[in-house]
Amino acid sequence: MKGHVLIDDKIKYKEGDEEKFAFHCQTTDKVLLFATNGRFYTLGADKLPGGRGHGEPVRLMIDLANDEKIVSLSVYKPGTRIIIAAETGRGFIAESDKVIASTKNGKQVMNVAGGENRAMSALLVEQATEIQDRVKLANLISTAEYSFTPIMLKEYYLYEQSGKYRLTLIAPEEWPAHKDCPYGECVARVRQLGDSIWEEVIESDESEVSEVYK
Repeated sequence: MKGHVLIDDKIKYKEGDEEKFAFHCQTTDKVLLFATNGRFYTLGADKLPGGRGHGEPVRLMIDLANDEKIVSLSVYKPGTRIIIAAETGRGFIAESDKVIASTKNGKQVMNVAGGENRAMSALLVEQATEIQDRVKLANLISTAEYSFTPIMLKEYYLYEQSGKYRLTLIAPEEWPAHKDCPYGECVARVRQLGDSIWEEVIESDESEVSEVYK
């Protein structure tokens, strides 16, 4: 774990190690790890090693045998669904809320008897929709009018009026009650994570990093 950096920043690793997963999260987040043994493991982001040094093996944090591999590592998002599939092609849908593990042993979600039915993937069912949303938001912000240089992690408001977009610091509730907003309707509250990388700030849980848009 390291302080806020861009995903494409050069991060030094211990000799022989290399990057496999990289994503933004906050110390209040839970991280889901899915392995080839069909188990989900839950890691507290605040318990991950700091940015100094070369980190430590994740197997020291969970009970994962050396012959098992990590399939996916992602931020837990309440209320989402996950597709779990085996190398045989069979799979099913599970709710993310029900795969949270409370112990280092993890939570068995898929049976992998005899090692012949290895778990291969854990992907959000909504992935296709999310990708479309990312492209849409990126396009909107790239065409929006604004007269300032966005500051990383600072919140802005995206307005739309007659097909034209404007990015501003002014929230909808900050406009005088007797005066209509000259920019039209607020369609999103966003903040910048890096060059051309944005996220939408979700009202219900501002501490959670929502979808990242490129």
